[in-house]
Amino acid sequence: HYACRNGNHQAVELILKNDSGSQINCKDHFSNTPFDIAIQYQHIKTIKILLSYERDHHFNDSSFFFKAFKSKNIEIIKLITKMCSHH
Repeated sequence: HYACRNGNHQAVELILKNDSGSQINCKDHFSNTPFDIAIQYQHIKTIKILLSYERDHHFNDSSFFFKAFKSKNIEIIKLITKMCSHH
């Protein structure tokens, strides 16, 4: 979560390369996943890395669209829309 919050995409990738998948969907004390935090702080590279490792996100879930639109970042909106259309 810390790496996603700070946009440290190298640390995120290192963690995910050495993880069995448990870190990518773990929630913090506010029930935010690393993906949620990366969207909130608008770290595009981190979002792309998380998406490349993602196994369990339910892209038909409207919360992803809501978070993307709430960010008001057109690149994030496009990324999420693209992922939703592929699932």
